[in-house]
Amino acid sequence: MQAKKWIGGAVVTLGALALAVGAPSSQAQDGYSTLGVENVILISIDTLRADHLGPYGNERVKTPNFDKLAGESIVFENAFSAAPTTLPSHTSLMTGSYPHTHGVSKNGDMVHPDNQMLAEALQASGFKTLGVSGAFPLNQKFAFDQGFEAYFSNVGNNAEVTDAVLKKTPQRAGSRMFLFIHYWDVHWPYAPPAPFDTMYRKDLMGLVGSMDELKEIRAGMHRGEADAFARSEVMKDLYAGEVSWTDQQIGRLLEGLDKQGLLDKSMLIITSDHGEAFDEHKDYWDHGPTTYNSVTHVPLIIRLPGGKGGGTRVSSLVSNVDVMPSVLEVLNLSTAPRSEGVSFAPAFMGQSLPARTAIYSEATKPEKPEYEDGQAWPNALKCKGVWTASWKYMSCPKIKTRELYTRADASEQSNQYKAQAGTSAQLEKSVQTWVATGDPLQGGKDESQDTIDALKALGYME
Repeated sequence: MQAKKWIGGAVVTLGALALAVGAPSSQAQDGYSTLGVENVILISIDTLRADHLGPYGNERVKTPNFDKLAGESIVFENAFSAAPTTLPSHTSLMTGSYPHTHGVSKNGDMVHPDNQMLAEALQASGFKTLGVSGAFPLNQKFAFDQGFEAYFSNVGNNAEVTDAVLKKTPQRAGSRMFLFIHYWDVHWPYAPPAPFDTMYRKDLMGLVGSMDELKEIRAGMHRGEADAFARSEVMKDLYAGEVSWTDQQIGRLLEGLDKQGLLDKSMLIITSDHGEAFDEHKDYWDHGPTTYNSVTHVPLIIRLPGGKGGGTRVSSLVSNVDVMPSVLEVLNLSTAPRSEGVSFAPAFMGQSLPARTAIYSEATKPEKPEYEDGQAWPNALKCKGVWTASWKYMSCPKIKTRELYTRADASEQSNQYKAQAGTSAQLEKSVQTWVATGDPLQGGKDESQDTIDALKALGYME
């Protein structure tokens, strides 16, 4: 059994970590070249809660491919999303900036061209760039495809995304590659294929996981109906089935990329844009209105060429705005001008990460005039979240609620706002200071009827 050791908040497997553990930071950049990163593969699994994967402690949901991958990877235990909605969060992932800087407040907004996207930075450095997205929210019409030589959206379900990627990657062989893959199926509706549709459920309710069913369940839960909560348990089983279905496709994808000789020359990053609320709080079966951990705690698993550092677990706070600057640092490229993220690349060298004062997230819903009209930033009155080493605080100015939880209270059940008034006041000031840094680019929004219809079909608009 390999020895493990705590180094500055990271559990490091000494036998697996064939890197310069504890090397001075001044030597880090020289060391990154030894990682052998030729390509970057970024996989985002929409709506995937971290707590539904084996590497994050879930013993019920079967994720054998994630389990295997974690042993070859660096697992960030405390990664959080900058926004609990698809397009804003993915834009943060690609720009290294918070929504109130990159200017995408919700699905349907346009990504302003002044944002430097990760694909643009890598393309300018000679990388071939390919993007494959399973669903509409990351469509080209929102200018999310900036920097991609080839970008395909609305590809379909998990299997269709995997097929498309494995078909298109050989066409771009012979050069360094940036590959972005977006899986959608963990997002509602919840209709995984057999055998995943019955892998966890034992009920006889006949639910098929449709959006109509989900809306009925959500409304019934708000009314306090016991039957709605019982049906919600079935939806949880179907959600778990979607996770296992996605795990299977991740395994098939990685096997295919490995056969192409692409995987072991790549930095492989697997994450999610946000999670999903079940019944922990009253944001039942939704994501967007709050910044609870259920919708913001996301997996972040990074495999380096040769599995270097495999088995390392990093407990430090990180945000998805940190991904872009981390990739650029490893590749010795300049950080994007508007980036607000902090590189966690030193963890790849076995080094401790600097203590993070705080990371933040902002809600994107409700999309209602009383929240947005007259506001310089559409999300100004919506909930904000801040995490520190010891605390999680959520401030919702429109509805005038404040909540404070210890970080140990991961499900956020014991509100300490009044009991810890001093800490609450400090964190409220921290949120307000962060909000004041906002300087959103004005990209506008796509208000075409087909966009409205597509977002309504996905449950994002009434």
